[in-house]
Amino acid sequence: MVQLLLTRPEADSVRFAAQLQAAGVEVEPLIAPLMRIEVLPVPVLAQDQAVIFTSRNGVWALPDGAGRLAYVVGAATDAAAQRAGYVTRAADGDAEALFRRIMADHAAGTFQGGLHHIRGRHARGDLAARLTAAGVPTGETVSYEQVAQHFDTAMEKRLEMPEKLMVALFSPRSAALFAKACARVQLRAPLYVSVFSNAVADALRPIKLAQCDVVPSPEAPLMIDSIRRQLRELRGLEGEI
Repeated sequence: MVQLLLTRPEADSVRFAAQLQAAGVEVEPLIAPLMRIEVLPVPVLAQDQAVIFTSRNGVWALPDGAGRLAYVVGAATDAAAQRAGYVTRAADGDAEALFRRIMADHAAGTFQGGLHHIRGRHARGDLAARLTAAGVPTGETVSYEQVAQHFDTAMEKRLEMPEKLMVALFSPRSAALFAKACARVQLRAPLYVSVFSNAVADALRPIKLAQCDVVPSPEAPLMIDSIRRQLRELRGLEGEI
């Protein structure tokens, strides 16, 4: 069975592997996290303070929604926030889509006052500063740390084997950490990679890839489609040998 490397934090990787199995994608998951999540203290917010979540990890850091308004990006974060009791307004895609959604709602009077972005240490786009500059006062709190970690010896040896390896990468930082991990070994595995965005693909430029597929929008079902498509192509190649 073709192996698929998942480098997200443990809980995220296990969840995605389950989604793949439920979707009937027959791969052998290799769960080898390149980051672990450490939740940090979050200050007490006013009860009427609306918040912004750009990942599930932010929701886990502030888990008691109690009807608070939350702006979120992506279906997974939306679902997590709703389960935690938030009233959500969601944007599909990325932080840029969320920025546009917030600005449109602000102009329409959907919320009063400012917002507060609950985010990780490593974030792209400087959303709080952009919103503040555009007239929506937005604070921010770093609520979790994405701590980098190395592959173990077994995973490093797998990268040195000549057998084809599929890889799913969801963020520019995880892609950069993966590229560094590959640079530490004698990389021989042909890599067939599915990535969440062009920014993720750009972070992989230092290493040689057999194939890289960028999903049209950063959503888990589209990542699953990409993996299924690449798996089908790989099986076709093996049939030709």
